Amino acid sequence: MKLFRASILLALLYFLAACQNTPTRPPASGRFTASQIAELRHQGFYETPAGWEFDGNEKVLFGINVAELSPDGRKIIERIGHGLLGVGIKHAQLDGFTDNTGQPDYNLKLSRQRAQAVAGGLVVTGMRLQDLDIQGFGESNPVTSNRTSEGRAQNRRVAIIISSP
Repeated sequence: MKLFRASILLALLYFLAACQNTPTRPPASGRFTASQIAELRHQGFYETPAGWEFDGNEKVLFGINVAELSPDGRKIIERIGHGLLGVGIKHAQLDGFTDNTGQPDYNLKLSRQRAQAVAGGLVVTGMRLQDLDIQGFGESNPVTSNRTSEGRAQNRRVAIIISSP
């Protein structure tokens, strides 16, 4: 009987010790099929520690104080949405940004509206709104300097990040 109890206690300690080990997160590519990775690359996404981020030659940029997608921007978003859904990718994180002109509170609101505009374009393709994580970050995280009009234009954007199918 003592041997049985000792065996049970030892087994419980073993399982508890295993719970203390934090599993390492696999690279983003490990969560996707080969066809999904091929489509992400085809659409202009590149792999980051957070997932796959869209940074194709056709960036999703916005005009000054504008939250609506341009006709070209809408085509890009619809192409991306159809491509992602075609390989079973249904979830996306949409991070909106602004340049550094304007008040911080206004920029935060505008950046979220830009992310919502991209979400609207993806919903048209069949993606579900509840599968889209929409955030606005205002003027934080510029991709380039805001000293020139060209730099400010590059910072008025929405990043699309895919971290799970």
